Amino acid sequence: MKMNLKNLKTAEHLSHETLAFSAVLYVDGKKTAFVENEGWGGSNSYHHIDPEARDRLKEAEEYAKEKTGHEFDGLDDLVGEMISAEDDWKTHRRREKIRVRFVDDGKLYEWNPKGKVGPMMLVKIKEVPWWKEANKMLNGLGKDEFLEAMKEVA
Repeated sequence: MKMNLKNLKTAEHLSHETLAFSAVLYVDGKKTAFVENEGWGGSNSYHHIDPEARDRLKEAEEYAKEKTGHEFDGLDDLVGEMISAEDDWKTHRRREKIRVRFVDDGKLYEWNPKGKVGPMMLVKIKEVPWWKEANKMLNGLGKDEFLEAMKEVA
């Protein structure tokens, strides 16, 4: 089962106990539910789009329960992971323009060079004495590659 979020909007200024957000949940490519959290510490709210979507939402809840092992909040856990991944990606896209970002031994590092980060800068960084061959350069990666590389970060 493939699940993803679209139209994600977060509101950190409204968040108290949990992240306040709203999004549309897609299950197997089909628009299934509006999902939101008001940020007061409760579970997410799911509102199915139509009667067919109700069945897809129930299937997604069962899938999440099996995948996470959590009887009640499994879907919340998966949605939370998707939100974190999307937030990490947005942050990366903004920062990679001005910083060299890489993973070294399970830790995320950023180097703020003088000048704009471009292709030549990314080649030259690999020539500095402290650069290790095992480092994973994050600049220039696509979303899926970036998210996969971030799994290494502790």
